[in-house]
Amino acid sequence: MALLRPVIRDGVLNAQATGRNCENSPCVAIGALPDEILLKIFDFCRLAAVKSYECSRPWPKMWHKLVHVCQRWRYVMFSSPLSLDLHLYCTDGTSVREMLDVWPPFPIEINSSNLGDNIMAALEHHDRICQITLHLADSEYERLATVVQKPFPLLTTFRLSTYFYRHAPVLSDTFLGGSAPQLRSLCLEGLTFPTLPQFLLSCNDLSDLELLRMSDIACNSPEAMATGLSSLTRLTHLNIQFGQSGTIRRPPPLAPTRALLPALTQFEFCGANEYLEDLLIRIDTPRLEDLTAIFHQNVFDIRQVISHSRTLGPFDRADVTFMLYSVVIQFSHSEGTGPYKTLDLAVMDDAPESQCSLSHATWPFLSSTTQFWRT
Repeated sequence: MALLRPVIRDGVLNAQATGRNCENSPCVAIGALPDEILLKIFDFCRLAAVKSYECSRPWPKMWHKLVHVCQRWRYVMFSSPLSLDLHLYCTDGTSVREMLDVWPPFPIEINSSNLGDNIMAALEHHDRICQITLHLADSEYERLATVVQKPFPLLTTFRLSTYFYRHAPVLSDTFLGGSAPQLRSLCLEGLTFPTLPQFLLSCNDLSDLELLRMSDIACNSPEAMATGLSSLTRLTHLNIQFGQSGTIRRPPPLAPTRALLPALTQFEFCGANEYLEDLLIRIDTPRLEDLTAIFHQNVFDIRQVISHSRTLGPFDRADVTFMLYSVVIQFSHSEGTGPYKTLDLAVMDDAPESQCSLSHATWPFLSSTTQFWRT
């Protein structure tokens, strides 16, 4: 079967057949290709741009150049805006009002580190925005709060972080209109969101959730967090990080309701071990492949964490690193089928004064223990 690949000869873009018995196939002028083949070539360019996003200009900028090549290319691309993922890319230096007047009403993607007039002008079009990435000082949040109370029906990605804050900004219960049914990726950093569990109940398509530098532990208890997560059946990645403040320990009920997260494969946590223990007994993650936890204190009962983690996935290895002010514990499993009846534990101590005690007698499922001491 012959495939077409774009080649440039004498400054002209052509298409040449590749594959078995196609070594001597002649080049075909790209202008002679039918529209459906052109569309496949443009889609190949889109996929290549997405792969090299960090080391090259993103696709929302690249397609601007393609549509200026000729009227036919512009017609082909504009006839398939969804399949080619045509967005209007707004940054700090974008003349938003001029851009919106020139281009068709494509979805808008926002990426900025300040709330200048251009970004505020783009945020006014809440019914067209599909992605928002903002990294702001806390002094700018009040200005943002005035425009993120409306529904964003097309929004699939929302990433908001604050820095150099004295008091964490508070997201109200009207954030994004109170619901985001199309949201697939959510990252909140340095913010307080008292009604987060209720908001998550509306995010049925969410696959990536990151809650970083959270400070509202009292509002988002393990029980409330598990309730919010219960509707996220498509969630594959979860990252919860609290600040260095303490946690409120609430005795769990004898038989807590467990939230099923059938798609979750990666879970990262940073905070107090009591919070993680209470959360682990409230969630069921049959496909979990990686659990990484960082605890702020270096004295804790590791047996409790391990006993709870064994109900989450087929783990057969735990790597623990004791540091001066924290402990890192990572669970993983070998390739193969589970469930596993034993657990290999590797301990690395970077803090000689930490209290690390291991006993096979108290862990009947522990198959081997290896300790590494660093000086």
